[in-house]
Order: sequence, then C-alpha cells, then structure tokens
Amino acid sequence: MRIHPIWQLWYNLLREKLVKLNLFDTQSSDSNIVRREILTTRLFLILLAVSAIILTLYTSLSVQISTGFVSSPTQVVYRNLEEKYPDTLKCPCEKISIPYKTFVQTVPLMHQVCSSPFVSQSWIVFTFNINNSRLWSMDVRTQLSTIWQLISALCQSATNTITHVLNEFVESSLISLTILSENLLKAKTQAALDLVRQKASSALIRPLTLINRIAQTNLFMTALSTNYITFLWYQFELKKLAVSFIETYYILKGSTNNCICLYNESCPIAANVFFYDPWDTYGVFDMNTIIANQTLPGLVFDCTPLQTTLGSTLECFYNQSCLDILLMTYQNTINISILDKALPSRFTPASTIDILINELFIEQILNETNYNSYYSQCAPVYCSYTYSHRFDWIYVATTLIAFLGGLNVTLRLITPYLIGLILFLKQKKYKQNKSNNNERLPIQVHLKILCQKVQMSIINFNLFDNHSRDPFEIKRDRIATRVFILLFVIAISVLIINTSISVQTITNTIQNPSQMQYEKLLERYSTTLKCPCNIISIPHKEFIQITPIYHQLCGSDFIQSWWYNSLSVKGADYIPGNFVFFAASYFRTLAMFCEIADLTIVDAIRRFSSIMFVNAQVISHNLFDSKTKDIIDTFINSTRAEFANSLSLINEVVHANQYISGMLTNGGPAIVNVSSYITSVENPYRIVWFNQIGLKTNNQTCSCGIDPECDRGLLGINVFRTIPGISDLRIRGAAYFGFLAKLCKLSQTTIKNAIDQFLETSFISSQIMPQSQFNIQMNETTSQFETNTLVQFSHVLQLTRDVIDKNTFISTHLLNWHWSVNSIDLYQTIPAEAIMLNNECSCGVRSDCSESGGIYTSFSNIKNFTMPGINVSCSVVETLMQSTFECLYNQTCIDEFQHYATTVPIVISNATNVTAMKSMLSSRFSSHIAIRDIGLKWAPPAEQL
Repeated sequence: MRIHPIWQLWYNLLREKLVKLNLFDTQSSDSNIVRREILTTRLFLILLAVSAIILTLYTSLSVQISTGFVSSPTQVVYRNLEEKYPDTLKCPCEKISIPYKTFVQTVPLMHQVCSSPFVSQSWIVFTFNINNSRLWSMDVRTQLSTIWQLISALCQSATNTITHVLNEFVESSLISLTILSENLLKAKTQAALDLVRQKASSALIRPLTLINRIAQTNLFMTALSTNYITFLWYQFELKKLAVSFIETYYILKGSTNNCICLYNESCPIAANVFFYDPWDTYGVFDMNTIIANQTLPGLVFDCTPLQTTLGSTLECFYNQSCLDILLMTYQNTINISILDKALPSRFTPASTIDILINELFIEQILNETNYNSYYSQCAPVYCSYTYSHRFDWIYVATTLIAFLGGLNVTLRLITPYLIGLILFLKQKKYKQNKSNNNERLPIQVHLKILCQKVQMSIINFNLFDNHSRDPFEIKRDRIATRVFILLFVIAISVLIINTSISVQTITNTIQNPSQMQYEKLLERYSTTLKCPCNIISIPHKEFIQITPIYHQLCGSDFIQSWWYNSLSVKGADYIPGNFVFFAASYFRTLAMFCEIADLTIVDAIRRFSSIMFVNAQVISHNLFDSKTKDIIDTFINSTRAEFANSLSLINEVVHANQYISGMLTNGGPAIVNVSSYITSVENPYRIVWFNQIGLKTNNQTCSCGIDPECDRGLLGINVFRTIPGISDLRIRGAAYFGFLAKLCKLSQTTIKNAIDQFLETSFISSQIMPQSQFNIQMNETTSQFETNTLVQFSHVLQLTRDVIDKNTFISTHLLNWHWSVNSIDLYQTIPAEAIMLNNECSCGVRSDCSESGGIYTSFSNIKNFTMPGINVSCSVVETLMQSTFECLYNQTCIDEFQHYATTVPIVISNATNVTAMKSMLSSRFSSHIAIRDIGLKWAPPAEQL
C-alpha cells in the first residue's frame, strides 16, 4: 500500500515538470512572456511528436529499394543469389567472349542407314553385278547400285559437313557482358546449335541443288538409258552404220500422256521389277503394255540416279519380305540385314531421301553444356542485385535521426511565431468584442509601427544571446552577430564567384534513356556521351531487313516451262551453231540461274539475319548508317562471290569431264570398223570417239573438248583424231592440265574473296591483352579461318565429284563408260558398259579406280613410257585428283616424256619447251602428295601487327 503514495509523488513531480517545461526560456521575469514560452514549448512538443509519428509510419510502410553487392562471388553464392533475386541479379563477366569449346561438347547421331551394310562397297558391287542389257531401263535393279552409291556419298558428305560446322561452332565464342543462368545458357547454346544445323544443311543442299539443276539443263546422258538411249541404225543413202541418241518417252499406267526427260524436269514412276527380257521399244516405254512382276514400296524411278534417289524412301529396306523379293532376282547371294524399325528415329520409313538429306541424316545432336566450366571462364567480378522491402527499422531510425535535427530547428523557428500569431488573433478578437467603437488606425500608422518593429528586431538581433542582463555583454553579442553575418555573406560571395568561374567536370547518369533523350544528349555532349548497351550482341534481323529485287527476266514468261518447251525441236537433225536447236535448253538454263540465284540469296539472307552485330556502346545514327552500309556491302559481295565460286567450280568439273549432252552441243557419236587397225578382234565395230564441235572465235577454231576459251595446255593436240587407249597421256593430257590450270585459278579467287571477308570481321575483347596472348589468339583465329576456307572449297569439289560420277553421266573421253556393240543389226539399242581398268577395278562401282599413265603404242597395250605420279582414273577430274606432281619436279622425266610423245605413234608433231618446277623452293607439300590432298594452294597469312 506504500507504493501508491510513491507513484503519486512521482506523478505529481512529473506533472509539475511538464507543466512548467520551458524549452524557450529567455530568463524573463515577465509572467506573460514566460506563459508564452511555455505555450510555445507545448506546441513545439506536439508538432514534433506528430511529425515523428507520421515520419515513422511513412518510412515503415513505404516500399524501399535496396541494392546488394557481392565481390568475386563463388558459384554457390551465385546460385543462392539467383534463387533469391532472379530478376534483378547482374554479375558482369571478367571475359565477355568465351569459346564454346571450353564448356560445350557435341556429338551428332546419324540415321542408321549411314552405318548400315547397304552403304558398304560389298552391297554396291553386289547390286551392280547384273546384266543391264537384259533389263528394262525402268527396272529398279538398273539404278539400285547407283542409288546406294549416292546415299553412301551423301551420308559421308553430310557427316563431314556437320562435323566441320560443329568444329567451327565450338571454336566460336559466346558473347555476353553478364553471366547467364544455367537454363538460359543451355537455351542459348541449343539455339546456336539449331543455327549450326541450318547452316550445315544449306552448305550441303545449295551445291547439291546447283549440281542437279546444271545436269538437268545440260541434258547429260546417263549410262543406264534412263533419259536417252543409244541407237544403232543403217543409213541406206550413205550405205553405212550410224549412231543416234534418242530421248526416252515414259507413258504412265492408266495414261496416254508422254513424259520426256528432255522436256520435263522429272518423270517419276513406281520402281518395278520385271522377270522377263526386254524387247526394243526404240525409247518409248508404255507402262500400259510393259507389265511389272513386282512393285517395290518406297522406290521410284526417274530420269537420273540422283532424282531417283531423292524421290525414293527406305521402306523396302525396313521390310524383310520386300528385300527377299529383290535379292531373289540376283544370281549371286549376299547376307544382309534390314534396317531396324525398333531403333528410335525422328524419321519414318516413308521419309524420302530428299527429306533425310535436308536434315543431313541427323537424328540428334547430343549437347553437353558444362555450367561449371562456363562459370569459371566467366569469373564474375562482382554481383549486384536490388530488392524491395518494408519495416526496415534501421532505415526508419536513420531517417528519423536525419530528419529530426532539421525538424527540431524548423519547429523551434516557426513555433514562437505560430504562438504569437494565435495569441495575436485571440487578443485581436477579444479587443474587437470589448470595444467596437474604437477608431481604426490609418494604414500609414500600421506600416510605421511595423517598420519600427523590424528596425528594433534587426538592432536587437543576437545569435549569441546567453541570457545575460549586462548591457555590455548584450552589446558585445550583438556586434559579434553583425560581424558573423558580414563574414558569412563575404564567404558565401567568394564561394559563389569561385564556383562560377572554375571549370567543373560533372558526370550525369540517366537510367534507361529513350531514343529522343539519347539524340538530344548526343547533340549536346557528342564527345563525352557514353551509353553502354544492355545487350552487346544483337542479331542483324532485329534492325536490318534485306529484300532482293531481281532482274525482270526472272519474273518474265521467258523462264516459264510452257515457253521453253514450246521451242523444242523434234525430229530434225542437229545443225551446229543453229540457235533453234538449243533455244529450249538456253531458256531452261536461264530459268535455272534465276531459281538457283533466288535459293542462294534467300539462304544467304537467312544466315545473315542470324549473325550478331556486336557493340558495347550505343553509336550515333551516322556511324550506325555507315557500319550497316559496310555490313550490307560485305554481305552482297560475299554472296556474289560464294555463288560465283560454286558455279565456276561445278562448271569446270563438268567441262573437264566432258559429259555427253543429249543436245549434242559438245560432240557427236561415230561408229568405226577397227579391224584395219587391230587384228584378231572379236567384234570390229566400236563407238570410239566423238567429233568435237568446232566453233569459230577470234578467227580461231575452238574445240569444246579442250577449253571453252581455246586455251592450250601442256599437250594442246587434237585429242580425238585416232583410236587410243585410255591411259595414253597424249590423248587427254590437254584436258588434265587444262583442269589443273582452272583449279589453280579458282583456288586463288576463292582465297582472295575469303581474305576480303575475313578482314571485315571484328576482333572482340573486353580489355587489352598482353602481346603474347594476342599473338596466340590471332594465330588460332587465322588457323581456323584457313581451315574453314579449305574445307568449304574442298567440300563443294568433293560433292560435285561424287554426285556427277555416281549419276553415271557418260564422258566423251570414254574414261568411265563405253558402248559395246556385240552384234550388227540394222536397228538396235546399244547398252553402255562400265570401263574396267587393268587392275579389275570397275568405274561403275568406284570413281577412284586408277592405273598408271604413260605413252602407249597405238592400238595396243604396249607401254613405252610410264609417267611417275600420273594415275589415269575414271574421269579427267579424278585422274588429276589421284595424281601427283612427281614428274613435274624432274626435268629428266619431262624430257623423256616429250621424247616418247613425239616418237611413238601416234606422235605429237612438236615438243614443247617446258621447265620443271623447282624442288628447292620451300613448300609444305611433298612432291609425292596426291593433288586431292593439297586441296588448294594457300597464300601466306596476313601480317599480324
């Protein structure tokens, strides 16, 4: 019970203190002044408390944005931060360009057909060893071997292509200012691999399409009698045998319309098997009267083996019953298993080979992205993040402390005036109520009184009041106040003048400026403005749109099939130089160029659109326009060069091999009796050569068999004036060395164009690097550039060789196929047979068969001289690819060759003054290395600074 009096005592004491609390005590003895000071104190405390409460509530409830910072975070720390702050976390990488090879591993999985026994040489030989002369040309067995030769070659080409582009991919770099999350990294890597797959597909499809269309427009004759037949007949007027080429006609079952390969790009029919011998139909195959014994599902027949292959599926080779039907038609046997349907595949058995090729036979590209390796390469310098929160009591306390000081001063200054105002208004109201009859003072008197009060306030103003009543101290404090104010004004004036005349460097930061803001800032601060990009690599498609405008020809009627088919001449003898006879082919070729140009440009634009434009800072509009113009000019030039190089290379291969055109524009067949030259011959009649078309240009006779520009090589002789063996170098030497000259020229053009494009690319680095590291990186870059150039050139060359050779186009050089005249009937179709070299290698199943070349006695197999390094193969191009420069480094060898060439019949009239190549010159190629392994001559790398 004693507690209550104590609390009462404390309460009374506290109440008395609060009642008498005076924070504005002036030591005045005037009770009115003291009362005013106490009222001022109470109002001050109330206002201060209310302000503190409002400020506390506001700072507690408002959302605060805070920024966190972690220096050199570990991967564990980064993952924790990523989980907590996925939207705002930013961690700049130490290296902004990271090679994919440091954290990505890729393995392509190919369709099972590419590793099946069907692409083996044993299966190809097995399907080839059948007597085609006893088969209809549309019997599937006539083309079955070439189908699998093409599939094998295309599988190999697809594998090489995807392997190269994947190697190119892992040598490229991922560019990013900040570290990517694991999911985003995998997504970006997969997107990059998808672009790689598209690039690889176009790298194969573009030249393949170009090769196919060139072969179609040139009307090359196949050895399988699928688009033309070779017909032997008797000219009664001249009393001699003659040979003609007749285009084939196909009449589909249930139809009366003809499909002719000469006029139609394709004549697909179901692939059949016929169990009976054919009769001569003179090139007209009516499927209404020629009845098939079996139709094999999925396989089709078309004008060329490539068209047959592209239009066929693998259905029959997934089906044991279908394969058994096919195998039982062969005399020999082979143990081979069907394709496995149980294996997982994104393709169906009904997918055409064309679909498989467009997808590069790829089932899947396995991609293993190692995030740990990526993180260690990125090595974030720091991580910053922002987050929002409430009830941050530290923030509340610091805000209160920061504001209460200023609030205290402000309230101390204004509270006395507020109390004075309140009391004044109250007193005024009281006086008005007490005496309404008092006269009002004039306004002049009020102003005079106010001025007197202001004057007295200035005179009595004292910043150093210590509440003393000593007049001397009061006067001293007032003088000190005036001196203080004077010095303060002087100091402020000096500071203002100094800051006004001195040059200050001020850095302003504007977050996320708009384009209009940026342009205004650029106009005012063009030399100092820096605006870092949030994304430093931007695809071209985001800001560049390219729309090609073609020559009006490509949209005209002149390239329509109805136009050029209407120009076809039927039933007339070919007259060299008469445009009427090849007008249809001419316009068909123009249509092909328009088609291939469009295909090339569309593909180039698609690839260009995915290329990244890399820049760390926003650039001015003028600089942007200049850079984009340079980029577009480079793109246009590179696209032109790419198209021209591919077209030139394919054209040179085709011309060097001199494939027979059904239009007979490069020669005509002839049949001779060789019994006067060769004794003890079983059949004296042979189709042995072609009379090359002689055209006049610049007052010179130009042979299509030597060079389209009439250039002469090492052996510029009339190569078709006698009946030679295929290995005599005097017969086709001009073609060999002519193609070598063209290959050198093409390689030099390719390298020049590649170097020009390479020098337009950018070198990217976030910071300056030591010279040793710079040299290493530049060596790697130039080495990769060299490899890419070599691979791209050799890829087109190899694909052209494979596709052209395996289409069984017959060469006028008769190196791969020839005609066998087994009997002399007045009218008969003559089948072609594959050339078999002395080593029993057949050009029908291998294009790389070869035997040593040299000088032979006419019409015999007696070799007088063997030229070291020269290996005659199944075509001019393959001969060059299989050969070496061994003899060309040896002057004695060259002289000996020319001696035999000018003395052994048939003879070259004059020797040529030729100097051997210098073996002492430095070269990375041996004299014994095959030309196919040289690829192309490489120029010295650009000087590194």
